[in-house]
Amino acid sequence: MPLMDLKVDFAFQQLFGKLGNEPILMAFLNAALKLQENERIISI
Repeated sequence: MPLMDLKVDFAFQQLFGKLGNEPILMAFLNAALKLQENERIISI
């Protein structure tokens, strides 16, 4: 199994892991997990 490119992880952390970007993270998780309206993540 090839190693993951560290630039990808860094970019992911910068986009989804910074304070203030919680709405982006919640939207990503809700979309990726295909959650129904009543199951959606509303706070982190």
